[in-house]
Amino acid sequence: MPAQQSSGQTSGQILSVAPIGSCRIVDPLRQARPFLGVEMNRGRSLGFCHSSPEAVQQMRYLLGEVDIDEALWPFVSGFDRAEVAAQRHEPSDIYIVELSSEKVLSLGDTLLQLNYLRTQYADFFKDNARKNAYWKAIERETQGGIDALLSDAWGGPERAAERDVLRQVRLRRADAAQTREDMRALANQLPNVMFVTHVNARENGAPIKTRDRYVTMVKEVAQAEGLRVFDPTEAVMALGQADALESDLNHYHEDFKPVLAEHWYDAHLRDIIADLVRARGPAAMRPALETHLSARVLNTDADRAGAARDWLRRLALVHPDLRELHERLVVGA
Repeated sequence: MPAQQSSGQTSGQILSVAPIGSCRIVDPLRQARPFLGVEMNRGRSLGFCHSSPEAVQQMRYLLGEVDIDEALWPFVSGFDRAEVAAQRHEPSDIYIVELSSEKVLSLGDTLLQLNYLRTQYADFFKDNARKNAYWKAIERETQGGIDALLSDAWGGPERAAERDVLRQVRLRRADAAQTREDMRALANQLPNVMFVTHVNARENGAPIKTRDRYVTMVKEVAQAEGLRVFDPTEAVMALGQADALESDLNHYHEDFKPVLAEHWYDAHLRDIIADLVRARGPAAMRPALETHLSARVLNTDADRAGAARDWLRRLALVHPDLRELHERLVVGA
């Protein structure tokens, strides 16, 4: 079983959380910083990603294990290549990894980000019939079939460079074996990983088949591997899908983003922080724990502040080194 309780690294003063995924985890984490008492670490990040192979590629880039060819960079990242390459990724205490799509786009050994590919070739993809025919071809057709499609749909010498890239792209779908391999790699190489699925939204009252299949698969793999996973569907449905999700069924409303982060905290993040106290010792964790708990006590509602005090009280019973912190934040409150 992958090690889920590695002590990781910290600056000592504040807990560091690194997101690997899309805006569905980056935005809630950004909004949650004041009331979670954490910092977000996006050093050396390529930007958003969606599939498990992309997440592994992102991890390996963060760790300096791989590079992205300059010619392919615009299809992988929306950031400046030189600026990102010059950054250093300091190991975080916690990693939140979102796996939201079974679609895997590649060109050679490089995983591409679907939205960045569409942005670079916006004119090609704006025609829905052409777009759908292309996705089908690069998943199922031979090279000859792909070339024939592009010759007919995107011919002309002025488009030769675009055709040369598009003809090399391939689409496949991550199966359980691929997902298991990728989740193991992420959990083994990164400390304290919490996986997050896409929201299993309803369209016209029914699940979206491909999304439902992938969410279910990710959760089943996580359970079999003993990994932490959070499915936002229950939180979305508890509020009401229309109130939590935009009409595209992919993006959260602004007001729901901090609510979602609280669900993360209740489901896994608080337990991960408790694991860090046990792994590193209360003395080493005390500054970061004080920052975190002060934020919980001062920047949340009465119920959550009370829950934070109760949690610190229980920690202090187990770890005497935290009694002085308990006296200040709980007894002296």
